[in-house]
Amino acid sequence: MTSNEILKADVLDILFDNRNKQYGAYVLRKNYNSRLGMALGISLSSVLLFLFLARMDRSSSPVIYDDKKEVVVINKIIPPSIKKPDPIIPKQTTPPPVVKERNFVNLVIKEDDLVKNPMTTQDDLMNSIISNRNIDGPAANNIPIINDAVVEKTPVKEEVKPIEMAPSREPEFPGGQDAWMNFLRKNLNAPAGLEPGEKKTVSIRFFVSVDGVIADFEVVQSAGKVFDNEVIRVLKKMLKWKPAIQNGQPIARAFTQPVTFIGMEE
Repeated sequence: MTSNEILKADVLDILFDNRNKQYGAYVLRKNYNSRLGMALGISLSSVLLFLFLARMDRSSSPVIYDDKKEVVVINKIIPPSIKKPDPIIPKQTTPPPVVKERNFVNLVIKEDDLVKNPMTTQDDLMNSIISNRNIDGPAANNIPIINDAVVEKTPVKEEVKPIEMAPSREPEFPGGQDAWMNFLRKNLNAPAGLEPGEKKTVSIRFFVSVDGVIADFEVVQSAGKVFDNEVIRVLKKMLKWKPAIQNGQPIARAFTQPVTFIGMEE
């Protein structure tokens, strides 16, 4: 290519000078602008045609409304029937026979006064049950007793030399029943906190051994820790008792003492 031709030639012609211009690379670069314009025109025409057809299809298509309503049926659930339990008929029990009872002095402690209960004679106690009330009836001989006995017999734990026969007797405080009641009244103190007219009853069971030693204190009826401890405190101060005698020999016996505290009426 001459100098004059170079000045008039295109950059593409200079690049492909002395080369095969029939090759695809030269043709592609030479006709690039025309092909780009044609491609943009075809793309734009396709978009416009698609929008036109879509709009025509929307305007010509009828709108169909579906008024069909689906009905859902829920089956009613019936709860299972519950069988009522048969009523419990209480068993009829025959009341125990009324036997002769005698009050065994339920000690009553007041804050500033002592309640005096009439004492039952020893002869009357021999044919009666130890209780906290008086009920007239036949002597309690070989009749089943429902109530818990106040004095209980326990097996003899050691051998005792035979002594002369003597009438059977219960364990006894030194000096008898009067001395026993006086001892309790003298030493028991009603704890504070009792309302006027309020009653608190404590029952303590203890054992009198064959030697008369007092041991094994047990709360049978509690009125609260303070009241229970007060009664046990006084009982632990006791001296030896006279043991119970049966068939001329000393035996160990359980002894229960109820104590009632009553608040002073204002």
